[in-house]
Amino acid sequence: MITLTLNKPVGFNDDGTEKTERKTYICPVLKGRAAMVAFELRDKLNLEKVEDIDFDTAKRMILFVVDLFGKQFTEDELLDGLTFKELMPTVLECLTAVLKGVDAKLGAIPNGQTE
Repeated sequence: MITLTLNKPVGFNDDGTEKTERKTYICPVLKGRAAMVAFELRDKLNLEKVEDIDFDTAKRMILFVVDLFGKQFTEDELLDGLTFKELMPTVLECLTAVLKGVDAKLGAIPNGQTE
Protein backbone atom coordinates (compact mmCIF):
# COMPACT_ATOMS: atom_id res chain seq x y z
CA MET A 1 0.00 0.00 0.00
CA ILE A 2 1.33 3.43 -0.94
CA THR A 3 0.45 6.34 1.34
CA LEU A 4 1.27 10.03 1.27
CA THR A 5 0.85 12.60 4.05
CA LEU A 6 0.47 16.28 3.19
CA ASN A 7 0.17 19.40 5.31
CA LYS A 8 -3.08 21.20 4.55
CA PRO A 9 -3.37 24.90 5.47
CA VAL A 10 -6.37 25.54 7.74
CA GLY A 11 -5.80 29.16 8.76
CA PHE A 12 -3.41 31.13 10.90
CA ASN A 13 -2.36 31.07 14.54
CA ASP A 14 -2.68 34.18 16.73
CA ASP A 15 0.97 35.00 16.06
CA GLY A 16 0.35 35.01 12.27
CA THR A 17 2.05 31.70 11.50
CA GLU A 18 0.23 29.30 9.23
CA LYS A 19 -1.82 26.61 10.94
CA THR A 20 -1.86 23.24 9.18
CA GLU A 21 -3.32 19.81 9.65
CA ARG A 22 -1.77 16.64 8.30
CA LYS A 23 -3.85 14.51 5.97
CA THR A 24 -2.84 11.04 4.82
CA TYR A 25 -3.91 9.73 1.43
CA ILE A 26 -3.98 6.09 0.38
CA CYS A 27 -3.28 5.05 -3.19
CA PRO A 28 -6.29 3.29 -4.67
CA VAL A 29 -5.89 0.25 -6.92
CA LEU A 30 -2.65 0.50 -8.88
CA LYS A 31 -3.58 0.87 -12.54
CA GLY A 32 -1.54 -0.29 -15.50
CA ARG A 33 -1.10 3.30 -16.67
CA ALA A 34 0.75 4.10 -13.43
CA ALA A 35 3.21 1.30 -14.12
CA MET A 36 3.83 2.48 -17.67
CA VAL A 37 4.40 6.08 -16.59
CA ALA A 38 6.70 4.82 -13.81
CA PHE A 39 8.78 2.94 -16.40
CA GLU A 40 8.95 6.06 -18.59
CA LEU A 41 10.05 8.23 -15.67
CA ARG A 42 12.59 5.64 -14.53
CA ASP A 43 14.17 5.72 -17.99
CA LYS A 44 14.35 9.53 -17.89
CA LEU A 45 15.89 9.49 -14.42
CA ASN A 46 19.17 7.78 -15.28
CA LEU A 47 20.91 10.64 -13.54
CA GLU A 48 23.85 11.01 -11.21
CA LYS A 49 22.04 13.44 -8.88
CA VAL A 50 18.48 14.55 -8.21
CA GLU A 51 19.67 18.11 -8.90
CA ASP A 52 20.03 17.11 -12.57
CA ILE A 53 16.27 16.63 -13.04
CA ASP A 54 14.95 19.18 -15.54
CA PHE A 55 11.74 21.17 -15.03
CA ASP A 56 9.61 19.14 -17.46
CA THR A 57 10.59 15.83 -15.86
CA ALA A 58 9.98 17.21 -12.35
CA LYS A 59 6.55 18.45 -13.45
CA ARG A 60 5.73 15.05 -15.00
CA MET A 61 6.78 13.32 -11.78
CA ILE A 62 4.50 15.55 -9.70
CA LEU A 63 1.56 14.89 -12.04
CA PHE A 64 2.37 11.16 -11.83
CA VAL A 65 1.90 11.27 -8.04
CA VAL A 66 -1.38 13.21 -8.35
CA ASP A 67 -2.66 10.61 -10.85
CA LEU A 68 -1.28 7.72 -8.80
CA PHE A 69 -3.46 8.78 -5.87
CA GLY A 70 -6.55 9.08 -8.05
CA LYS A 71 -6.54 12.89 -8.00
CA GLN A 72 -7.51 12.96 -4.32
CA PHE A 73 -5.45 16.16 -4.19
CA THR A 74 -4.31 18.66 -6.79
CA GLU A 75 -0.84 19.48 -8.06
CA ASP A 76 -0.96 22.69 -6.02
CA GLU A 77 -2.01 20.83 -2.87
CA LEU A 78 0.93 18.46 -3.34
CA LEU A 79 3.37 21.32 -3.90
CA ASP A 80 2.00 23.34 -0.96
CA GLY A 81 1.62 20.31 1.31
CA LEU A 82 5.31 19.36 1.27
CA THR A 83 8.38 21.37 2.13
CA PHE A 84 11.08 21.99 -0.44
CA LYS A 85 13.25 19.29 1.16
CA GLU A 86 10.39 16.76 1.22
CA LEU A 87 9.10 17.20 -2.33
CA MET A 88 11.52 15.26 -4.54
CA PRO A 89 12.29 12.49 -2.00
CA THR A 90 8.53 11.92 -1.57
CA VAL A 91 7.89 11.87 -5.31
CA LEU A 92 10.81 9.48 -5.86
CA GLU A 93 9.57 7.27 -3.02
CA CYS A 94 6.16 6.95 -4.73
CA LEU A 95 7.82 6.16 -8.06
CA THR A 96 10.06 3.55 -6.44
CA ALA A 97 7.10 1.95 -4.63
CA VAL A 98 5.28 1.46 -7.94
CA LEU A 99 8.36 0.02 -9.65
CA LYS A 100 9.08 -2.35 -6.75
CA GLY A 101 5.45 -3.49 -6.79
CA VAL A 102 5.66 -4.27 -10.50
CA ASP A 103 8.99 -6.09 -10.02
CA ALA A 104 7.48 -8.20 -7.22
CA LYS A 105 4.51 -9.18 -9.38
CA LEU A 106 6.73 -10.02 -12.36
CA GLY A 107 8.96 -12.15 -10.15
CA ALA A 108 5.92 -14.20 -9.11
CA ILE A 109 5.13 -15.19 -12.70
CA PRO A 110 6.68 -18.55 -13.65
CA ASN A 111 8.93 -18.33 -16.68
CA GLY A 112 7.10 -21.19 -18.36
CA GLN A 113 10.25 -22.87 -19.63
CA THR A 114 10.46 -26.65 -19.63
CA GLU A 115 13.54 -28.79 -19.73
